[in-house]
Amino acid sequence: MPELDAIEVTMDPYPIKNRKLYELNILKKILKNKPLILDVHLPNLKENEWLLDKLPKDRLFFKAWFDYEIYINLPDDFPGRKIWLPE
Repeated sequence: MPELDAIEVTMDPYPIKNRKLYELNILKKILKNKPLILDVHLPNLKENEWLLDKLPKDRLFFKAWFDYEIYINLPDDFPGRKIWLPE
């Protein structure tokens, strides 16, 4: 659709096994044609790094979020960590 400036995709729950690779290919196809806003609920930091490694960075707005238990164990300088944790 030429009138759309970007496409937003929410991945919740995060896909596993064959579905993960299938959805990765769809995201890459979107990025070839439009900027992508990717809102993804990730199970862990390893998946965060894997997904970011597989996607081109230009035209990608990556909005990752995790379960609270993961946030409390993130490094202090991890982007977004302090937003989710109480003072």
